[in-house]
Amino acid sequence: EVGASPGGVSAAASTIAGTVLELSQTAEGCRLVQEVLEDAPSNACREALVRELEGRIAKVLFCPYGNFVLQKCIVSCRSQAVQFVVDELLEGHAALLREAAENKFGCRVLQRLLEHLRPSQVEGIVEALLRDAIPLCKHRYGRYVMQHVIEHGASHHRTRLAKLAQHHSRSLAGDANAVAVVAKLLEFGSGDEQVALVRAIVSDGQLLAKLARTRQGHPVAKLVLESLDGSSLDEAKRQLGVEACRLRSTRYGRSVLSAVATMEGGACAPAAKASFSASCGADEDRHNEHVPQDAGPSMETFSA
Repeated sequence: EVGASPGGVSAAASTIAGTVLELSQTAEGCRLVQEVLEDAPSNACREALVRELEGRIAKVLFCPYGNFVLQKCIVSCRSQAVQFVVDELLEGHAALLREAAENKFGCRVLQRLLEHLRPSQVEGIVEALLRDAIPLCKHRYGRYVMQHVIEHGASHHRTRLAKLAQHHSRSLAGDANAVAVVAKLLEFGSGDEQVALVRAIVSDGQLLAKLARTRQGHPVAKLVLESLDGSSLDEAKRQLGVEACRLRSTRYGRSVLSAVATMEGGACAPAAKASFSASCGADEDRHNEHVPQDAGPSMETFSA
C-alpha cells in the first residue's frame, strides 16, 4: 500500500518501478499505479514512472485497466511530460485516432488530453479528428470527443466544426448522438456561430419539430427558440404550431410547446401569438380527420 509520508510514497514508487506497464494491465495493479502517481512526492518521481509507458501507448490506450492509468498520467503530470502520448497517437497508423475516439476506453484518454494539454499541443490530434468530424459526431463514443473539441479546443477548430454543422444540420441534428454535439455548439459557439446554426435548423422547415419530439433533441429545440427573435422566432413558432398535435403525443414535444406557451405569455407580438394558435388548431383539425378518436399516442423515432 502507498504510505502517507513522503518516504512511504517513495518506497511505493520504488516498488512498482520497472513494472508500470505490467501492473497497468490488471485491475489491482492499475489501482496501485494510480495511487502512486497521485501521491508521488515530486514531479520528477511521478514522471519517471510515467516514462515507462513511452513507446507503449497503444498497449494501454484500449485496455480496460490501462486507460485509467493513462488518464491519471495526463491529469497528474505537467503537460510537457505527457507530450509523448500525443506524439505516439499521431505517429500511429492513419486510423488510430479515429479508432481511439470510437472506443469506450480510448475516447476517455482523448478527452483528458483535450482537457489538460495546451491547445497547441493537441493541434495535430484535433486536425485529424476534424477530418472525420461527421462520423465521429454520430458515434456513441466519438460524440464525447467532439464535444470536448468544442468546449476545450482552440476557437478556430470550434469554428470549423460549427461550419460543418451548419452545412450538415439535418444529418447531425437528426441523429441521436450528434444532436448532443449540436447542443454543445449552441452552448459554447460564438454569437455568430450560434446564429448561423440556429438559422440552418429553422430554414430546414421540418427539423425543428423533429428535434422537439425526441428526448435528445427537445433541449436543442428550446435552445433554438431562446436564440431567436423577430420574424425568425415567428417562423419557428409557426413550424411548431403546424406539428402541434404530433408534438403533444410525446412528453418532449409537450415540454417544447409549454416553452412556447410561456414565451407567448410574455412580450411576444399579438400577431405571432395568433398565428401560433391558429396553426395549432388547424393541425389538430387535420390530424383528427385521419386518426380514430381512441388511437393512442404514436411513438416517434429520430432518423438521421
